[in-house]
Amino acid sequence: MKKKDGSWLIDALFIAAITAFLIWPIFKTKYFDNWLTIDSTFIADGRYLSEHWPHPGWQPLWYGGNRFDYIYPPALRYGTAALTKLFPIIPARAYHLYTALFYVLGIACVYLFARRGSGSRAAAWLCAAGTALLSPTYLFLADIRADTQPYMPQRLNVLVRYGEGPHMTALALLPLGLFFAWRGLRAGQDRWLASAAIVFALVVSNNLYGATALAIFFPVLCWAMFTEWRDWRVWARAGAMASLVYGLSAFWLTPSFLRITSRNLVFVAPPGTPGAGWAAAALAMVFAGGSWFLVRKKVWTAWSVFVCGASVFL
Repeated sequence: MKKKDGSWLIDALFIAAITAFLIWPIFKTKYFDNWLTIDSTFIADGRYLSEHWPHPGWQPLWYGGNRFDYIYPPALRYGTAALTKLFPIIPARAYHLYTALFYVLGIACVYLFARRGSGSRAAAWLCAAGTALLSPTYLFLADIRADTQPYMPQRLNVLVRYGEGPHMTALALLPLGLFFAWRGLRAGQDRWLASAAIVFALVVSNNLYGATALAIFFPVLCWAMFTEWRDWRVWARAGAMASLVYGLSAFWLTPSFLRITSRNLVFVAPPGTPGAGWAAAALAMVFAGGSWFLVRKKVWTAWSVFVCGASVFL
């Protein structure tokens, strides 16, 4: 038993080491010779924050001047500024160090979550390797598939070419939060529920697209746990966790921030397709009924429900 338990830590550390080797230049990078990347946006914001610590109140460089809290979720900017102040490194190096650390953590956390959910060490290794090297978008989005550089992992590709550090950071934290939530929703232990809420708050505070992924995955996770355990307390625990997540984020995730962000979305995303909401609701009802039946017949487990549900709705 001890040997089995120890393999969790050994495997996670080994995966982290492999991932660090894969992206090692990012740990030492200051600036990319790449005009497509938006790294400079986050680097400049981290530099400005480090020079006007702890809260500048106003950011004159964005949109002709704007409230600092309205610009972007705070965690990445504060992480960059904090590393700049703690170590003798410039903001550009601090930003890449921040994203590289979470990149390494994220692949290891995919392993931990997959092993907890599936109970299979081999499946967890496959999930970690798939996350590190591939992307589900290859199956559905031809433009993304064509954009990938030869022999370059997709997540490293978008990090280096386009500067999507916040996306990678949120992806890194998401499986860790789901790992804690899986344990907390099942056992009802406060330490796991609180840990999940803290990590989920960090997901939201790093990137709003990460928050969108969380909004998709978390209800599916709750439903998966409920179908197997048939315990209504799962929903009470989920509600308490969601309330704590918002409470930890409420100092910046204000109604005015959400209102402004939703208005700005019209400039970067097309409007929703008419009827898409009804189609999603119908799909949710079909999936709920089908998964409930399959779990009841012992064909599926909670992990099967989560994997299939997350894939369908994402």
